[in-house]
Amino acid sequence: MPGHWRKGKIDPSGPQPVGHSLAVNGYVCLTIDPWDSGERTTIHGIFEDHGDGNNLGSSLMNIGEPLIGIEISDNMRGVDLLCSLPYVDQANIGATGASGGGNQTMWLASLDERF
Repeated sequence: MPGHWRKGKIDPSGPQPVGHSLAVNGYVCLTIDPWDSGERTTIHGIFEDHGDGNNLGSSLMNIGEPLIGIEISDNMRGVDLLCSLPYVDQANIGATGASGGGNQTMWLASLDERF
């Protein structure tokens, strides 16, 4: 899970090499851009980052949702997707993250029994 990278999962200096390294070593990997980061921004093609002080992540509080709640829900749905694939061993699911993605990983592992 990427954290505070403007280009999210596609940033070659951030989380992208981790997924590549795991994949070439036989792991099935899924990287999800956090809400308001990478390709999930308010203007298509303009990379934003909720960690840059633009407060878009904070706007979720207006609907009673913290940013981490949305991120964990996204990540759980990602694991649902992985578990639906016939070549994924559901008994061996793991997660890793960097920066704010490490925080997401900690919360995801504490809330989802599949880890």
